[in-house]
Amino acid sequence: MSAQPPQTELPFIFIPEVYHAGNLTIFHERVEPLSGRNCDFELGLLPVSLDPAEWAARSPLESPTIYKLTSDGLLKLLDADWTVANYADRIIRDAVALRVAHISSGQLQGTATLWATLQISQNSMPNGGGKDRETWLLNMCLAVLARGDASIDGVWWTNLHQGAFATQRGGLYQHRLGMYPVAEVDLPDAATPGASQMRPTVILP
Repeated sequence: MSAQPPQTELPFIFIPEVYHAGNLTIFHERVEPLSGRNCDFELGLLPVSLDPAEWAARSPLESPTIYKLTSDGLLKLLDADWTVANYADRIIRDAVALRVAHISSGQLQGTATLWATLQISQNSMPNGGGKDRETWLLNMCLAVLARGDASIDGVWWTNLHQGAFATQRGGLYQHRLGMYPVAEVDLPDAATPGASQMRPTVILP
């Protein structure tokens, strides 16, 4: 049984194209999915943004390659910060029901299913980024729940946490990466309105 996102009004951000600063394996103009790594700020999903120059400036890689990923329509990304802030109880309830998480000694814990679904090392956790462990786990659970909706391409985070992050950013699901045409681009060509100029659109999933 596929996990389903919370059935309520949720904010989605619709974007025609996004950028990834880093390394990708390109073949036949597609992206090879990543696998088996520690959890990062994008929860093991492919990190993307609308501000590649700012992202690249803070990248640990020297002169990271910029890739543009596009969609035939619009990428549909769930606003994770808003959803976690407003529907934490619902996320926990659904995650526990689907055995993505459980409660132990009053604390939220991820199950093996959580880590395996996101294809990240079990119990790995980002360090910092303005979130505590439970908030990270809530974001992970939400990412798994939303993954069950075939119309959702990934999740998006709008909160910069007082400069902890370079820019608003998103994560694309690994299992959907082969659907997007991808091209290597130069920074001057990566001209897209900043994510701060994009207004979330609330729809019924």
